[in-house]
Amino acid sequence: MFKQIFSKLPRKSSKGSEHGGSGRTHHGVTTSSKSSDSVSVTPGGTKPGNSSSAGQNHGNRVPLPNVVNENNIHNNPNNGNFGSYEALPAFRDVPSSEKPTLFIKKLRMCCVVFDFTDPAKHLKEKEIKRQTLVELVDYVSNANAKFVENMMQEVVKMVSANIFRTLSPQPRENKIVDGVDMDEEEPSMDPAWPHLQIVYELFLRFVASPELDAKLAKRYIDQSFILRLLDLFDSEDPREREYLKMTLHRIYGKFMAHRPFIRKAINNVFFNFIFETEKHNGIAEFLEILGSIINGFALPLKEEHKLFLVRILIPLHKPKCLAMYHQQLSYCITQFVEKDCKLADTIIRGLLKYWPITNSPKEVMFLGELEEVLEATQPPEFQRCMVPLFRRIARCLNSPHFQVAERALFLWNNDHIMSLIKQNRKVILPIIFPALERNARSHWNQAVHGLTLNVRKVFNDVDPDLSKECLQKFEEDESKKSEVIAGREATWKRLEELAAKKAASGEAVLIESSMEVGMSLNALVRLPLSNSRFHDDAAPMIIRHSLFSSRKQQQQSYKVPQRHQVFVVEAKGKKGMMSRQFQRNAPPPLPKIEDDGNPKFVIFIRMANVYLWYPLSIVSGGTTAKIMVAAKDNFLGKYIYKDTLDRNLAAVIYRDEKEVQKSAFKQYRVLRTATDFRYGYKLVENGNIRAALSTTDVIELPTQDKLKTVLDKVKDFFGDAKESFGKITSLGTTETEESEEDTKEKAKVKG
Repeated sequence: MFKQIFSKLPRKSSKGSEHGGSGRTHHGVTTSSKSSDSVSVTPGGTKPGNSSSAGQNHGNRVPLPNVVNENNIHNNPNNGNFGSYEALPAFRDVPSSEKPTLFIKKLRMCCVVFDFTDPAKHLKEKEIKRQTLVELVDYVSNANAKFVENMMQEVVKMVSANIFRTLSPQPRENKIVDGVDMDEEEPSMDPAWPHLQIVYELFLRFVASPELDAKLAKRYIDQSFILRLLDLFDSEDPREREYLKMTLHRIYGKFMAHRPFIRKAINNVFFNFIFETEKHNGIAEFLEILGSIINGFALPLKEEHKLFLVRILIPLHKPKCLAMYHQQLSYCITQFVEKDCKLADTIIRGLLKYWPITNSPKEVMFLGELEEVLEATQPPEFQRCMVPLFRRIARCLNSPHFQVAERALFLWNNDHIMSLIKQNRKVILPIIFPALERNARSHWNQAVHGLTLNVRKVFNDVDPDLSKECLQKFEEDESKKSEVIAGREATWKRLEELAAKKAASGEAVLIESSMEVGMSLNALVRLPLSNSRFHDDAAPMIIRHSLFSSRKQQQQSYKVPQRHQVFVVEAKGKKGMMSRQFQRNAPPPLPKIEDDGNPKFVIFIRMANVYLWYPLSIVSGGTTAKIMVAAKDNFLGKYIYKDTLDRNLAAVIYRDEKEVQKSAFKQYRVLRTATDFRYGYKLVENGNIRAALSTTDVIELPTQDKLKTVLDKVKDFFGDAKESFGKITSLGTTETEESEEDTKEKAKVKG
């Protein structure tokens, strides 16, 4: 009888297939090629160095008699065992001494992986494998002797062959809007689940078995195996993720040596999810495992665990798909607060950091989690964060989304939170009272309106005097806002009326000093000359825009086309500012400079502490300057004359700096209060002076202390810079202004 039974057992494979590789595919049935005709089960019979684990390649992980695929499973008579994939004897039909050997043979038989994409293929073989797996589960569950090393090795090989596979890419896009999966399709289910489920059940019972020696088993259930197990958590099949969760939890509890590694590996998955992909199917399962782990943390908490809270759990609130795992995340956060109440301040500030502004469903989830955290928060920690916390709650109270406002108002239904608020009402009520009052007056939702009245009544009962003070201040603030809005509207209305009235007259519009413009000026505001407009096509004149002038000037009328009309508007500023502004006289036309072949430069000036350039004058360079300008487009010349142009031009300006500053004071009164200046320049290219007058891309010149000996080497560089600044091109200064300035200076000298 036993001869007949064992004649059906696997025969030794041929040499041709002994070294054949194998790999798992989606279309066939593949296994490893290494095999043995007989199986001996002896303690220590397998050397750890020769053990196969999940981290090794497919060719070594599943030792089987031969290679099987769809084409030769029935048609190749030389395949011995697989010429006919038949069931091995049941455990109850063999003596106890032979059961370990039969156990290993059944494990090797179950390493064959069938293709379940075609449900009509290999029905008999699939059923045989299923029955064999069920027998193995029963054997592991009822084991009454310790598992030896080669049994552990074969279990890990069989499990690896069946569960470790490339997860099929998701056939549908993740359509997540406002943190909710809007695609209602069922998750993708693995067609091979009838076999996978039993394999997972077998391994789960194997790990949980009291007959498993963890010290020996960790050689096979190693870090490589665990990493591949973690990769499977991204499976779309929720049934598989549930088994993976239970399995990993059992491994974490059984193998203490692997605990730090498991936590670190899960952290890496979280980091990749938070900061890279924001796509992973197993985050909820990981958090569920961690919730159990956190619950077992010893006190006081290690620094490693606190860093995990700050670097992992709090940033997990950032992804849009928070709704998929928020319940598990909230549980983990609450566990930390219950373990150490001093962490409440850190957690609340972390929630405020990642608070959603435009995602109302996510905001409702944050408010729910916030209530759970506050319920475990003690008064000292609450006082540290209550100001930013209730500023955010006040915004939630005024949310037009009724669920957000309603959820925020529900916080007052919690007795512990209400107690904290009452103790600190003098700080909290002034922050939230405006929001409560606006809700009571104008919120569109009746439920929110009713809850607001209840909360306001609570404060009135607890501290009526403080409520009255807050109400009075609120009314004062609202009155001021109304006045500002009314004044702004009146200003714009008057501007429109004046513009409509004077639009066709061609005259400048003067707005009376009683009219306020909604702005505050701390200093002269001058629009850049690049934005200037021209009055007359025949004789272009730059209009220098200024919001006020420090003295009255003689007004002149210019007949200009309607499209060139310019308005000067009074801007009432702070103390010391002029209250009336007039249309300023147009400055003289741009200088007409003859093209003598030498380069022209526009010189700019600015105050040292204010980065606002003022065009000052135009100077004409000499032969040396011409050479340096030409060299800027040449690689060799650029190297030879590096910074030389800037330094020589700066030396010219500093040599006659008093004249330069005198010219600047005449043109720009705002510069008279300054004592330290910086200078810059722009090259006039192609005779386009207007473009060169633009205050953008000004090249700043080096300061005087950086020049040293250059001042003595600038002779004939530009000729007489003093004459250039004094006569050639003083920009924007009228003869009237110059004569008035000269008169004032002479009067000072005589005085």
